[in-house]
Amino acid sequence: MSGITSVRRAVVTIIAKNYLALAKTLANSLRQFHPDIDFHLLVIDRPGFPLADIDPTSIFVIDPLRIMDGAEFSSMAEQYDVTELSTSLKPFALQYLFNIGYEQIIYFDPDILIIQPLDEILAALDKANIVLTPHLLDPIPMDGRLPDEPFILKAGAYNLGFIGVKASHETWRFLDWWSERLKTLCKIAIHKGLFVDQKWIDLVPGLFDGVTILKHPGYNVAYWNVQSRRLVEEDGGYYVGKEHAPLVFYHFSG
Repeated sequence: MSGITSVRRAVVTIIAKNYLALAKTLANSLRQFHPDIDFHLLVIDRPGFPLADIDPTSIFVIDPLRIMDGAEFSSMAEQYDVTELSTSLKPFALQYLFNIGYEQIIYFDPDILIIQPLDEILAALDKANIVLTPHLLDPIPMDGRLPDEPFILKAGAYNLGFIGVKASHETWRFLDWWSERLKTLCKIAIHKGLFVDQKWIDLVPGLFDGVTILKHPGYNVAYWNVQSRRLVEEDGGYYVGKEHAPLVFYHFSG
């Protein structure tokens, strides 16, 4: 599955310019396993951005003003901090990439490193409209340590450091719904039931058809689930948890 394919696929990430090194590392790790998948980089703070540091043949830079109306972008930039603004632009970036001809798109946060081919994601996208990974696959012990399950409930059931989508009517319906809400309600406001783009996705399996929840323990390993997905190194590779599953991508969040 990691070879050349006729399906037009893209990976996209969104950064402010201080995350450029992370985005380049993500791009390099993708290229190692999937040289046929195009890598796009949406930069939210263009002035003074060191474009000379980016190879334009391997990283395609997206100007936010290409994906949405300038007045709308300015309004969102005025009301949001850098985290809120970056996360609010995800559905708009996905819509833009569908509009220029991609059939399957994966969003990754820039602080992710790909360790193995993304075969399970690509297989899921051949059938599903939307692919998600849950924060947790196992209960967290009630040992008084953080993060605990109430911490996860505040952030949302699914981690939006990753989402995969396939071009379909149902996916467009989802992106229209998500983007409309993120124009004004992509806030870190736990007391209002909001946590940037993530809490909205709790509703997605009920509202939309063709949603796959990918439960492979090697996907989206991070500090919030490492208590049940302990890493071991063996024969030059990394394996996760009691299943001894290959580590596919690690999320260096925080």
